[in-house]
Amino acid sequence: HLAKPIQLSISSVNINLPIEETAISNNAWGISSLGASYLAISARPGENGAIILYGHNSTDRFGPIRWLSVGKEIKIKTTDGKTHTYIINKIAEVDPRQTDVFNQKTEVLILYTCSGFADLKRFVVIARPQ
Repeated sequence: HLAKPIQLSISSVNINLPIEETAISNNAWGISSLGASYLAISARPGENGAIILYGHNSTDRFGPIRWLSVGKEIKIKTTDGKTHTYIINKIAEVDPRQTDVFNQKTEVLILYTCSGFADLKRFVVIARPQ
C-alpha cells in the first residue's frame, strides 16, 4: 500500500500546506479547513492515475496556484517521509463538467480550485513526476 500525501509545497508561489484526506459524499466535495484537500479515491504518489488535490481559491490556500507556470516544481511529502517532485506541464481553466482531465492512465498530479466570475470555472494545474 502506497503512502498518503500529507504536505504540499510549491516554493515558486509560497504555498506550504498540510494535506487532509477528504471524500465526495452526496455529490458534495468535502473540503479541508486546514489546507489542501486530497481526494481519498484518487491515486497516491508513485501510483498510476490522477492524484487530486484541491482547495479554496483564497490567498492562504490555492489562490496562488493561478500564478504558476509550466516547468515549475510541486513537492508532495507522504506519510513514509518521502518527498515526491512533480513538474507542471499544463495549466487550464475548465468548465466544472469537464472531468475528463481526471481520467489519467499514468501518474499525474492535479491541483484544482474554483475560478472565474462567481466561481463558475475551475482552474487546473497538471504536473508529471520528475
